[in-house]
Amino acid sequence: MLDLNPLDKTSRQFEDVAQLPTLQGVHSSTFHRPPLDGSLTVPELFAWHARNSPNHPVFIYPADDENQDAHTICYPEVYKAIGVAAKMVKNSLKLGAEHHARLALKSGGKDAPVIGILAVADTISYYTLILGIMHLGFTPFPISTRNSALGVAHLLKKAEVVQLYVSNDSAMQKLAHDALRHMKESGDDSPDIINMVHSTQLYHSKHDPESDPEKLKGNMSLDSITMILHSSGSTAFPKPIKFLGRNFLKWGVLPYYGEVDICDMPIACHSLPMFHAMGTINIVWPVCTGSLVACFAPVHPPVLPTPDVFFTAMVKTKSQIIYCVPAFIEAWAQKPENLPILQRLKAVVYGGAPLNKSVGDLLASAGLTVTPFYGLTETGSVSMFVPNKSHGDEWAYFKISPQLDFKMIPQQGLENVFEPILFATDTFSPHVVNTIVDGRPAYATSDLLEAHPTSPNMFRVFGRADDQLMLSTGEKTNPGPLESILLQDPHVSAALMFGRGRFQNGILVQPTKPFDPNDEVQLAAFRNKIWPSVRKVNNYAPSHSRIFKEMIIVTSPSKPLEFTPKGTPRRQVCIDAYTPEIDAVYEKVKDSSQPELALPTNWSEESTLTFVRKAVLNILPDDVDVDDDIFQHGCDSLQATWIRNTLLHALRVSNKDQAVVHGVPLDVVYENPSIRSLATFMFNTMAGSAVNGVEPELKAAQMLKLVEKYKLSGVSVAPVGSRSTHHADVVLLTGTTGRFGCHILAQLLAREDVVRVYAFNRENADGDGSVATLERRQIDAFKTWGLDEQLLRSGRVVYVVGRLDRQSFGLERPLYEELLKEVDVVIHNAWRVDFNLKLPSFEPLFLGIQNLLKFCRESRSEQGTPRAVFVSSGSSAFTNDKQTPWGRFQF
Repeated sequence: MLDLNPLDKTSRQFEDVAQLPTLQGVHSSTFHRPPLDGSLTVPELFAWHARNSPNHPVFIYPADDENQDAHTICYPEVYKAIGVAAKMVKNSLKLGAEHHARLALKSGGKDAPVIGILAVADTISYYTLILGIMHLGFTPFPISTRNSALGVAHLLKKAEVVQLYVSNDSAMQKLAHDALRHMKESGDDSPDIINMVHSTQLYHSKHDPESDPEKLKGNMSLDSITMILHSSGSTAFPKPIKFLGRNFLKWGVLPYYGEVDICDMPIACHSLPMFHAMGTINIVWPVCTGSLVACFAPVHPPVLPTPDVFFTAMVKTKSQIIYCVPAFIEAWAQKPENLPILQRLKAVVYGGAPLNKSVGDLLASAGLTVTPFYGLTETGSVSMFVPNKSHGDEWAYFKISPQLDFKMIPQQGLENVFEPILFATDTFSPHVVNTIVDGRPAYATSDLLEAHPTSPNMFRVFGRADDQLMLSTGEKTNPGPLESILLQDPHVSAALMFGRGRFQNGILVQPTKPFDPNDEVQLAAFRNKIWPSVRKVNNYAPSHSRIFKEMIIVTSPSKPLEFTPKGTPRRQVCIDAYTPEIDAVYEKVKDSSQPELALPTNWSEESTLTFVRKAVLNILPDDVDVDDDIFQHGCDSLQATWIRNTLLHALRVSNKDQAVVHGVPLDVVYENPSIRSLATFMFNTMAGSAVNGVEPELKAAQMLKLVEKYKLSGVSVAPVGSRSTHHADVVLLTGTTGRFGCHILAQLLAREDVVRVYAFNRENADGDGSVATLERRQIDAFKTWGLDEQLLRSGRVVYVVGRLDRQSFGLERPLYEELLKEVDVVIHNAWRVDFNLKLPSFEPLFLGIQNLLKFCRESRSEQGTPRAVFVSSGSSAFTNDKQTPWGRFQF
């Protein structure tokens, strides 16, 4: 059996910080860099600074009087308070003899008592209590206040907590006592509950020789468990994560691998809870780098960090780096008067969730250094902290911190997306090791990162491997960005997409104002209320990931979603809890029909056509001619299912034999994609003469018929090399707003031998065919795929909105004449990718190709007949089961 115990695989070496990329504290007059060679533990570093950096602040917080400067607390005062906290913990710790014996037996006498903290408290008091527990050689375990009682009970049991510090507010008291009740009901030992300490007890107590920290030193070692945090518990109960002293200390050295000397800089940590890794890292950054913890004043009850209160405190403490979750940054960005203040910051660092793209773009365009802090409790920070300059509109990307040894595992079906695997090395080790890769212990993150298209050492967060929703069609949905868009709606408190293994996605929504979703009137009103936001989601999402109104499930007040300590829903737990409702909505969609439609009394060809036309037009948003392809008018798989079910309902009500009903193909709408062809199928079925499916011979005949219909007579293929290659090209490129089209366009604009590109696209989904809208779509697409937007401002792009299947592409004659005269290369990249569609639905696209070839033949370019390039799908070749390649068809 493989030994995956990270405590046996930990790094034991410390690198010489003087040799690392950015030495910290170089110009400080008050901070003296301590030995970071492993000779001192974290509490001992506070003692070292109390002697060697006595005038250097640890904390800075706003003064009560607006006319006063901010208050600071320096190392000697903090170290003294650590002694007070240590004395209080030592005096209150009462280990029963039986409990102590059992703990010693289980740990071999090596594990120190674990002291839990479940408290809503100010940063300074919480911070100091953690250090006081460490100073005794005990193990502090900060526990999230957002856990359920069962979750807390689970953590107390797993970590064998012997004492639990609880704040005196009613919420935490109830949570703690409910957790202990669960433990007792399960027959588990429960810890003693102790009142949470306050800053007045720690920092304003009288001198007491028994609180001298030098007299209270416990058995501290870098090889001991110095602290325990816990995972978020997104998919199950949260898990305790043990930190060895040396690994925790190496978190403090992280800025030495960055690009900024953060010494003397107040880092705004006002909103970060001390039970979160983003909060506890501020214990080691100050002693290792000389940074300051900017926080709220130590008052009881603690200050609630609203965006306005946080912003004011950030200004008063003269913070130079913002370090928080995105919600605060997004709120500040809504007020233009905040921007000049934010521009004075060295960096805006966000973590824990994605930052809204429009907000990031706004701040980056104003010159701010916006950067993500990507890391895990199990490993520490993965991203470099912090960059020296802004990455501009590529602010969502980050560099991997150079001390890490990692491997990127490609993800099948996701281009340029990887799972990072972090290895244990001599100088770095994850707190948890869960796999062996290439014969080496490592931690598999289950996160997904997307590589920068041109800078291979930069990545951005794509999502979670276990969050990806693979539909039954094989298509994948990345729910994170789509959920984030919907969460901007003020009526939505939480949102979770579902659909793994199904034919269609849906979304589970918790409203900000709960109501009974069984009330159909209220449910319909709520869906309508959030529908503008859902449309924003659908505009961003790929076609297979769109959400339909009937697929929106609203949570019940009697069954609210469970949340992780990060404040995000526990995805799988919540999805499991709503499995009955999810199954029901899929059954409802599967069985959906339009029973209100009156059936013909006599199924003639004319009455059948009328019925089918009503059935289709009730579902599609636009009026459709009976001979038009409904899939060219926006019909999708869900709507096709409704149409099919309506036809089946009519057959059942008309007392057709069940064998006939069951014989209707699943893809009947795809095989008959117009109202007239569907009506013909329906009439023949009623008459008992329908053909189920399309035989291979008929398919072949359809294909040959289309070739005959759309081929151009008299077209000759120009031999390769017959044209001059020493001139500048003018290119007509279709489909430039898709992923592949964006990259083609960017590469063309980067070439010196391309003087102009006509970017040809259809109108958007709302029917807006303006050039200005197309230009915005193109810019947004470049941003999405991380391409250089400056290329679009080179003056060499001409945006064209048209339809290839129309005469003269549906363009005004002067513009069409300009294209005939100027274009000498045509790249046809616009094509509908939908594997459900049958051959007849592609006929308008064949017409578009024919029109493009006619355009080339009619061209009046000085360079001769334009070269035409068709971007085809390599997957079409997979259907060839022969060893010999296909021949060429002149088209």
